[in-house]
Amino acid sequence: MGSSKKKGDTYDLQIIIASGEEDLHRAALGFATAVSGAISGMKVVVFLAMRGSVWAMDSHENDKVALPGFESVAEYVSVLLENGGQIEVCSGCLSNGCTLPVSEGSIRSGIGVAGLTAVAARMGAVPTVTF
Repeated sequence: MGSSKKKGDTYDLQIIIASGEEDLHRAALGFATAVSGAISGMKVVVFLAMRGSVWAMDSHENDKVALPGFESVAEYVSVLLENGGQIEVCSGCLSNGCTLPVSEGSIRSGIGVAGLTAVAARMGAVPTVTF
């Protein structure tokens, strides 16, 4: 018998972060959830879109700010990648600059580029949460 896995069923959890520096609480919660899943052994993918695409930038100042009880976004990104998590930034946000001018040359190491098609394909098989 063939595999029962559906297309896009390579992750246990998909988290979309569309919140930027204007809502650091939601962004931090999204990253904290992703890290918690990865540390627990889940295969996690984080997709950064709209205002959340700012967290993909290599030299973003506010990602070093930590909320009480949370790590900084920069720390969450590092821990997530170290624990096998994957982070992608929206290709449309790269080309259209949804919030700040972002280009492939300014993306922090370890973050890939993907489109909404990849996100949608995973949604049918992977639990997805948006922050």
